[in-house]
Amino acid sequence: MLLKNYRPISLLSAVYKILTKVIVTRIERILDAEQPEEQAGFRRSYSTVDHLQAVNLLVEKTREYRIPLFIAFIDFEKAFDSVEINAVWNAIRRQGVPDLNFRELDWQDFGININGTKLSNLRFADDIALIANTEEELQQMVSELDEASRRSVLRMNRVKTKILATEEASIILNGEEIEQVEAFIYLGQEVRLRRDHYKEITRRIQSGWNVFRRYKDFLTSRSVLMRWKRRLFDQCVLPAMLYGSETWSLTKSARKRLATTQRRMERRMAGVRLLDKRTNEWLRGVTKVKDIDEAARRRKWNFAWKMANGSPEKWYNRLEEWRPPVKRPLGRPRTRWSDDLTKKVGSRRWRHRAIQETRQRWIDLGCDNV
Repeated sequence: MLLKNYRPISLLSAVYKILTKVIVTRIERILDAEQPEEQAGFRRSYSTVDHLQAVNLLVEKTREYRIPLFIAFIDFEKAFDSVEINAVWNAIRRQGVPDLNFRELDWQDFGININGTKLSNLRFADDIALIANTEEELQQMVSELDEASRRSVLRMNRVKTKILATEEASIILNGEEIEQVEAFIYLGQEVRLRRDHYKEITRRIQSGWNVFRRYKDFLTSRSVLMRWKRRLFDQCVLPAMLYGSETWSLTKSARKRLATTQRRMERRMAGVRLLDKRTNEWLRGVTKVKDIDEAARRRKWNFAWKMANGSPEKWYNRLEEWRPPVKRPLGRPRTRWSDDLTKKVGSRRWRHRAIQETRQRWIDLGCDNV
């Protein structure tokens, strides 16, 4: 039988795993210093939320100012298994596999102009988003990346590669058109150009229920102490529901949906029904689980503090500060990511306030009397 799906690193003996860890430790500092801000994969102090925030802010600003936006979410066929070993050594000499292809590409004039700097791509390991201002520009970028990738024995997967665009776009790869979609799951979060998190929150609620049902026998058992149920809920169910919540616009309706879902779960944990007419205060007194509304706000305000006190070169900071040099159309804009921050702080200069506060005081400010 021909085995095509394997991960060589998992087959290494313990001694070789130690050796590889030593090698990685020695070279990662040098390699990390050479990585651009566009690459966030497997880097210290970077996470998927960094790029999720960048994409969300990009969508928010381009929609508010009606700026054309074209994004290609690239998928490679078994990327980590198909890279030729010679290409790996060449890449190490050139400071990392992911940059080998990109450094050969002249895209300085491509992408969206963010205060004088072009944003043409975002990368998390081999999860790549190409960003363009026109259909023709995106077509050229896709073709050039495909050509450069083939030199490292990488193949773009046309079926799994998708296009998001503010208008109809026909992007061709290997003679066939790439599918244009209304939504795409990028780094675990659903991205839509409508900048509406309703469906993403629905996905997260469903994800929370999936985890809850997986441990249903434990969470609903009358013989299990509530403190053990609480620990499982806080450590497994809650994180599943709140993944990516740092990037959400926390509207009242969104917070209400999350709270309603949590109360349903708590009733099942406590063994009571809605008809029993137990108050929410009584229910929380029994379960003592973390409040999902407060947890979501803590995550968001913690991330906002990280943004304000972090490097201004990071793309989410550049995009937050971006004011497109075009006139904004008339009418009230959709809820912005920063609206709840500015409302609480009392000024659009929330970043200045966040820099002045300690992380804990800033987070407490976001959760105080809400």
